[in-house]
Amino acid sequence: MHNWKELIRQNALPLLLVLGVVVFFIYKQVISQPQAQAPVVAVSKTSQTLQRKEGQPVKSETGKITVDVKGAVRNPGVYELSSPARAQTAIQKAGGLTSEADPNGLNLAQLLKDEAVVYVPREGEVPTIASAAPVGGKAVGSSDSGKIALNQASAEDLQKIPGIGKKRAEDILAFRDQNGGFQSIDDLKKVSGIGEKTLEKIKDHVQVD
Repeated sequence: MHNWKELIRQNALPLLLVLGVVVFFIYKQVISQPQAQAPVVAVSKTSQTLQRKEGQPVKSETGKITVDVKGAVRNPGVYELSSPARAQTAIQKAGGLTSEADPNGLNLAQLLKDEAVVYVPREGEVPTIASAAPVGGKAVGSSDSGKIALNQASAEDLQKIPGIGKKRAEDILAFRDQNGGFQSIDDLKKVSGIGEKTLEKIKDHVQVD
């Protein structure tokens, strides 16, 4: 028994050294193993935006209208414009006015619709197709019924309405430009100076096309 204890005492230090070496190698082996990393997937904003569910196509609104520009312009023809568009834009698209054009016969602020005809008269000419008239040759601001079309009429056309003078005609045009047109005849009551009584007088002479 005494010999056994003495043997342990004499060999304790070497045993501890051996044990420490074993532990050190095990530790090195563990930490040297490569750790699995989760894959990183980069998704750009663009690719996220373009993702769509199957059966849901991407919609694109072109907002285009096609108009026919005639008369005293440099390049008469049919042009595609971004909507909303004015007569001035259509004339510029057609190369602008020629030296023969009569600008006094134009309403450059005219709001155009699809399939409209923009006719630029020449000096001294009485046009058969009025400026920015719809296809079919109707006079600007008028219809087959003879009523004034609120969304097509010029200031001169509006003054043909009983009780509408130059100032009120300008107010109507200003309202039309600011609000993108009239949705109904009752919208006239929103124009400065036009009340219920005035509307009663003029509603049979106008229409919203």
